Amino acid sequence: MGEWQDLRLVVRRMLTERRFTVVAVATLAIGIGAPSAVFSVVEALLMRPLPFQDSDRIVHIVSHRMDGATPVRTSTMALPFFLGLEERSQTLSAIGGYDSFSNVTRQRLAMKIDGNHGSAELLGTRMSPGLFVMLGVQPALGRRPFRSSRDSLLPAFPGSTRSGWT
Repeated sequence: MGEWQDLRLVVRRMLTERRFTVVAVATLAIGIGAPSAVFSVVEALLMRPLPFQDSDRIVHIVSHRMDGATPVRTSTMALPFFLGLEERSQTLSAIGGYDSFSNVTRQRLAMKIDGNHGSAELLGTRMSPGLFVMLGVQPALGRRPFRSSRDSLLPAFPGSTRSGWT
């Protein structure tokens, strides 16, 4: 019976002290909502597996160059090194590579597409056929563009994605 009297007293006090009630409810809402939002973001980005087959076995290989005595991570790997790694690897079941920058201009790869409704410039990425195999990606139409990474030295071709042409 004492709990009900306490509850009635709290409700009565909250109705008379409206500012305090607003501050208390806002504090509780932020105190409960903020950790929930942070957990949702962390769970979506870090805890949920990648949407690829065997995603727990995917590794990212980077190359480094020496700047004096300091190793510096580079954004690209030389093609001969990549091809040699692909041929000699005994521990990796598949190797795939990608590059979003032009080797000549060091600018993002861009393509201009003209159509009936005007033109658009789209950013592109060069990918080795091993990347498609490694990620378990099948083309929606047609076939994979290359048989081996050595064939990928040919000029790029447009491929359809859900968000546009790449």
